[in-house]
Amino acid sequence: MRLQLSTWPEVETYLTQSKGVIIPVGSTEQHGPTGFIGTDALCPEILAYGLSEQRQAAGAPVMIAPTLSIGMAQHHLGFAGSVTLRPSTMIAMVQDIVNSLAKHGFERFFFLNGHGGNIATLNAAFSEIYAEHSLGRAGDNRPPVRCTLVNWFDCDSVVKISAETFGDDDGAHATCGEVSLTYFGFQKDAARVKGAEMTPGRAGDGPIFDCDDYRRRFPDGRIGSDPRKATIEAGEALYNAAIDEIGTRYDAFVGAALGTPVRIMQDRTRILHLTDLHLRHALAGTAKRPERLSREMPAVLGRLAGRIDALAADVVVISGDLLDIPDEYIDGTNTDPDWRAETAAASVADYRLFRDLLENLGRPFVAVPGNHDVPDLFDTAFADQTPLRDVAGLRFVCFRDDLNGDRAPVRGAESRALFETALADGVDGPPQIHVQHYMIDPPTFAQWRYHYTDADWYRDRINASGCVRAVLSGHYHPGSHLVSDTGVHYSVPPAFCSAPHPFRLVDVGPLGVLGIADRSMDND
Repeated sequence: MRLQLSTWPEVETYLTQSKGVIIPVGSTEQHGPTGFIGTDALCPEILAYGLSEQRQAAGAPVMIAPTLSIGMAQHHLGFAGSVTLRPSTMIAMVQDIVNSLAKHGFERFFFLNGHGGNIATLNAAFSEIYAEHSLGRAGDNRPPVRCTLVNWFDCDSVVKISAETFGDDDGAHATCGEVSLTYFGFQKDAARVKGAEMTPGRAGDGPIFDCDDYRRRFPDGRIGSDPRKATIEAGEALYNAAIDEIGTRYDAFVGAALGTPVRIMQDRTRILHLTDLHLRHALAGTAKRPERLSREMPAVLGRLAGRIDALAADVVVISGDLLDIPDEYIDGTNTDPDWRAETAAASVADYRLFRDLLENLGRPFVAVPGNHDVPDLFDTAFADQTPLRDVAGLRFVCFRDDLNGDRAPVRGAESRALFETALADGVDGPPQIHVQHYMIDPPTFAQWRYHYTDADWYRDRINASGCVRAVLSGHYHPGSHLVSDTGVHYSVPPAFCSAPHPFRLVDVGPLGVLGIADRSMDND
């Protein structure tokens, strides 16, 4: 339902059903020899119109405002046709648009953005809008306006498809993905521009400052990309995946999924996800890998307690390897009884210390052991960590799994039964978060085995369940981006034991993951 093609009575009728509106926003700037100047505005517009048509056919219209097609593009002015606004101009424009629509009764403003250069200015505009409300007179009856920003190119499904299809050739500007999406949306025009020559095939990379510097460093306008790989077929795949993900996020923000009332985004549950801490305090010796700062962990967790309120976390999840128990204890190669008794006692002391540190965070927590933990010793401090736990409106399903003789992760009969029961009961229960040490998705290409031997089977069952919102894992110390597979998000943050001690914030709503933020103790 496009605002430009609606009558005012139709808008009034729409507002009796929904208070939400999608505002596509982009830029008018060069995109290399084969990319349209309007690419950054066309991409969110294509997706917004596609979502609107899909919802209209389902009898649940979504209002689409006119696209804000000119944005922050001063650094592109060295190329013919590029147009820019000043930050102050764009902030004022966004304020006026939101205030105008709010006067009529719109309350939820979903900005679907296609240009990275707009992000800071749009967030500044939101702050101005909120400040205007906060500083207004009491009792002025202003509606409870909320704004959110979603960058279509950051959608998990888009990132995954682009990585699989284009690899490093996707680049940073005039990317294969955005060019493909516009080719899908404007196929006749794509035939006109697609064959333009580019040298080199893949553009160089690096920083830019003003428009003259940009033109000098990147004479054809591309940065790091080879859009010769852009295709209509890839654009269609991105289109279908992005519409599904954007639709889910819009529903969660506005508070209605095809007419079904749900909680709005402010009711989200924020998970602080830590993994692979490898703590040693009472345990003798040092970690076998120097990057594992095992003896610093008590102090780092103590610092985390001082930041927990600012992080606004509702629940803390630790997906394994709380301690760094020596391998020779776990695999039984050191059989000295005195050493084993001392190591067991020190491990129990460290688990109890870890428990105290978690208690100091002042938040409920969910923890599972990893391959550097010993479950029986873990239970001396964490016996309350049952397989099924309802915390902060979510159901956490916690798995304790092991490695087979080839040191590949496997799920035993008890865990498999828990998995089957959780999915069978899940439709009528709270949204589920599955927690385990080993990975199901995304695939990695490292030499070591990080995934369950039957990860594909578990992933297919999870994705089809309709009740699992996220799967939180560890074990893979480099971590991976949060990926979405059929609406289920799979999270593997980097190991907390290594500087800068990274962690991940995962916001979960009734319909799925609303957003993520990768943070660290040393760099934030």
